[in-house]
Amino acid sequence: MKTNNNNSNIQEELINLLKNSDSRNELKTHLETLYSTLMLKDREQFLKNNQDNVGNGFYDRDLNTSLGALNLSVPRTDSNAFRPSILPERWKRTDTSYDELVKAMAFNNYSPAKMRSIIYDLDMPYSFTEANKIKEDILNLAKEFKARELPENLFATLIDAYHTELRDDSDGKIKKAVIFTVLGITLDAKKTHLGFYLYFGSENKSKWIEIFNNIISRGMKKTLLVVSDDFPGLSDAIATLFPVSDHQLCFVHLKRNIIKNMSKPDSLDFLKQLDFIKATAGSDEAAINEFNDLCAKYKAKYPHFIDRLLFNKERYFAFIKYPDSVRKIIYTTNAVENFNSLLEKIRINNGGYFQSRDYVDAAVFVLANRLLNKKWKNPIPILKGCEYEINQLFNLRFSTGQTQFH
Repeated sequence: MKTNNNNSNIQEELINLLKNSDSRNELKTHLETLYSTLMLKDREQFLKNNQDNVGNGFYDRDLNTSLGALNLSVPRTDSNAFRPSILPERWKRTDTSYDELVKAMAFNNYSPAKMRSIIYDLDMPYSFTEANKIKEDILNLAKEFKARELPENLFATLIDAYHTELRDDSDGKIKKAVIFTVLGITLDAKKTHLGFYLYFGSENKSKWIEIFNNIISRGMKKTLLVVSDDFPGLSDAIATLFPVSDHQLCFVHLKRNIIKNMSKPDSLDFLKQLDFIKATAGSDEAAINEFNDLCAKYKAKYPHFIDRLLFNKERYFAFIKYPDSVRKIIYTTNAVENFNSLLEKIRINNGGYFQSRDYVDAAVFVLANRLLNKKWKNPIPILKGCEYEINQLFNLRFSTGQTQFH
């Protein structure tokens, strides 16, 4: 039997959740994805039953909900006879039911007990099985997203590691894990998401080989440039599988390492001269020569650290080979770090760890899908202005017709 106390507790919990702007935005994003999923499935079934019709793109529509206005791309057919059944009546722009909240909770990985309690106490028109089926649909889409075909040729490939905590499905324990996110910039100047790879333990060459082989198997063959931090084994993996590509180590991480490994007066002087080299060097060769001279000044005082810098010197200045206007985009891993920062918000909002591998898959899919269909839909203006020059560089690099990998 229901109790007023239970109902009050559930209502209060939901109200508190919706007061948090990050939670509202996250739930709204999930709901937009869920609506898109159900509408596409609806059209797929319609076309199977009406084979004289074909799909004919999408049209934009707003739908007001308790979480705010949803920006929907509604699928249509050539005959205009199809209309997704999940939408409210024609011309109605508001849905005030709890439908979207149930779907968002299902995706947000509430525990089965919590789901049953909320559905029961709020008299929602869903069984737990129906609500859980929606989550399964999202997970299936995430699996398809991870396996989708990739562009064959890229201007740049950007990699970053996101360290987090994850509940291990095998034993239920919360463990340290790392998610490697790989983004791409296409030759027509658009960002894209190439893949994400979750591991327990630290990175090594075998994991990088595994990651790159997955990307290659899904269609990506050539990239002018790989941008990353100095991960163990990564340089060797790139040299093995992408021998024609440049490898740029993140310049921002280089600066952080200098601050970390040198005294404050020495690091300030080193960074000042490093910035001068970066801003004035006419070529990567000139930058490397000036960097050699700078490192020589500190070799005796920091022998092991300077040796490591010199070992990577060519990878610190690869970006100078490219047009001035695009260098600020490719000398750092900021773009992929920004993506990982969105994952970090999800982790914090869900108790400080990810509840399962499935939840990571779904969370990454929703974030990437939203960016691909909105912010990343259009070319990067700076890169678009250099599109011809970048394509010429690409064609020159691969003019022999050789493939990227062995």
